[in-house]
Amino acid sequence: MAEGVGNLITVLAPQAVIFGGSVAFGAGELLLNPLMDELRKRVRLVPLEKVQIRLAGLGADSALHGALALAAQTLTPAELAG
Repeated sequence: MAEGVGNLITVLAPQAVIFGGSVAFGAGELLLNPLMDELRKRVRLVPLEKVQIRLAGLGADSALHGALALAAQTLTPAELAG
């Protein structure tokens, strides 16, 4: 995972990388600490101190919240009512 995230950081230079979902929240620091250690070794072109790497603020249901928000933006009230 560190290789993929490192490549994305190098190419896109994002302000933040946010992990969500039940796996990320179940692992928490067990995921983020080793990931940061690997990113420090791999990412050279983008200063990592400028990239926030954290868990989503909406918890394990962040994907559900995103899907609901997308549906609310793209569907008409009649379509939402079913």
